[in-house]
Amino acid sequence: MILPIVQFGDPVLRKRCKAVTEVTGEIEALVQDMLETMRDADGVGLAAPQVGRDLRLKQACNDLGVVVLHREVQRALPCRIQ
Repeated sequence: MILPIVQFGDPVLRKRCKAVTEVTGEIEALVQDMLETMRDADGVGLAAPQVGRDLRLKQACNDLGVVVLHREVQRALPCRIQ
């Protein structure tokens, strides 16, 4: 699902975000939605606060695919549009 991207001035962009301490089904679904949103916007990276979620989660494209980056969880997530 393509998520709305919040604009400059939205309070979530200035909020201290919550840590991602475990990968749940909800987090995996958010990663997939963020990937769709990033591709739809012709972007190369996207952070959860940019789609209105106060989580420390971001992803970025590189030549090998999409990398999901977060400090607390040290495992890769599947990042393909299903």
